[in-house]
Amino acid sequence: MPKDHPFGIAQKDQTDVVRDPIALGNNNEIICVANIPQDCDIYVLKGDTQTLLDSSLQIAEQCSSKVQGEYIPLLFDCVSRAMFLEDDFEQELENIQNNLAFPVEGALSIGEIASKTDGQIEIHNKSTVLGLLYNK
Repeated sequence: MPKDHPFGIAQKDQTDVVRDPIALGNNNEIICVANIPQDCDIYVLKGDTQTLLDSSLQIAEQCSSKVQGEYIPLLFDCVSRAMFLEDDFEQELENIQNNLAFPVEGALSIGEIASKTDGQIEIHNKSTVLGLLYNK
């Protein structure tokens, strides 16, 4: 399956949820990492290396600007994002680490669970989820 053409699912809040196709089933149906709701609108997205790298800078800057004191950065990066970025994946990790005061811990994952802007929990693909754990 092409790593640079995931599916986008339009959401009511004008955002998109990405689904990575990973295989063809026995009946030639496309199998994705996470479910695609029945009767939803989907479209084919086109991956762009610079956009992904820019977003890694943005998320690190946003997180670090909201916390004071010591914290533990916890990063979950989608394995399909790493596969897409190939040699540039190291740059993404550097983008994040260079904007944080403490060493990043984390893992590559298949499907990242994160809240949307309205607080709803959603499974994501091709995403970077960064949390800063700290004591108040």
